Amino acid sequence: MQLPSKSRLIWQAIYPVLIFVGVQFVVTIVAIIGWVVYYTLNAPLDSLDIDKFVEELVRWTTENTLAITFVFQIISLIPLWLIWRGMRKWIPQYQKNPGTALIAASCAASCIGLTLLVGILLSFVDVGESYALLEEALSSGSVVIQFLALAIGAPIVEELCFRGIVLNRLLLWNRPWVAVLVQAAMFGLVHMNLVQGLYAFAVGAVFGYLYVRYRKLWLCIVGHFAFNLPNVIVGLIEDMGVELTLYALLIPGVLLLAVGAFFLMRCPAAVPVMRGAGCGMQNAASTEAEVALPGSDGRGE
Repeated sequence: MQLPSKSRLIWQAIYPVLIFVGVQFVVTIVAIIGWVVYYTLNAPLDSLDIDKFVEELVRWTTENTLAITFVFQIISLIPLWLIWRGMRKWIPQYQKNPGTALIAASCAASCIGLTLLVGILLSFVDVGESYALLEEALSSGSVVIQFLALAIGAPIVEELCFRGIVLNRLLLWNRPWVAVLVQAAMFGLVHMNLVQGLYAFAVGAVFGYLYVRYRKLWLCIVGHFAFNLPNVIVGLIEDMGVELTLYALLIPGVLLLAVGAFFLMRCPAAVPVMRGAGCGMQNAASTEAEVALPGSDGRGE
């Protein structure tokens, strides 16, 4: 298939991310302006205290971060889904994998274990004030809004954008390992926080590899859901006054990650659907070469 110019290919990989960030920015600004208007209309001008105003704005923004995030996720889903639907006609098709259930279960288990271990690791690191404020914002609001924004909205919208659209477009003209790392770097950058961006890069690389190996976007969504859900559950348990010890998270984390990764890597990679006969062993071999990311010469179609 004839590829567009290099500059156009770069733009096609970048502009979905700009939509993602732009919608988030606009929704946040509109929400803040709405609160400012409401506050000023209900506060006497002669008694308006700037310090108190700023304090109230910070408090309101922190408490409603997830609600604002969920609104942005719903809005951004529309243009991203339209882009994805238009791409489906040229994305290579792959045969149905007989081990789908095992792949999904292994992916979920390993991602739950991974997020538990990341949480433990961060407890030993000085994450700084900005990340502490972010954690406070992400644990604010009701359990329902935390579940909707972190466990439902984020997996669907972020995987659709970065693994569904960006990664597939990068695979058109890059080696798989390059495409995986580039989209992971973009995924880390949009989090706009150093600590969160670093582990988002690592997680984005894992999900990118899973997509290249198994060619199922829903598998990345399941993994992202499994990665985010424990944060909601742990926060709920701690709010109930139950103190979780290090070993209460460490042992399950290691076991889930090890067992999940073991079975995940034993599952067969996706095999492309090709016209004509004689595609069995040759196709399987070419797919295995394609998903061997380090040093692979395979390119997406």
